[in-house]
Amino acid sequence: VLRRSGRDIPLTRINDVAFEQGIVDRLVGAGTLKISAASEQGTLTFVDIPHVHQTSLRINEQVRAVQGR
Repeated sequence: VLRRSGRDIPLTRINDVAFEQGIVDRLVGAGTLKISAASEQGTLTFVDIPHVHQTSLRINEQVRAVQGR
């Protein structure tokens, strides 16, 4: 409540976007999102992301658009 932290990753630094969904995740429509970036911390993992597959696709689209692919 008293402390807050965050991190911004430029789209040009993202190397890979992946997601995982177990059976329970699929039932509730959520999953784990993994974003690999060219940074010292490597892969960032975000748990319990709603609509994780669609989120993964949108991030990939944005990365491709920025990189001109």
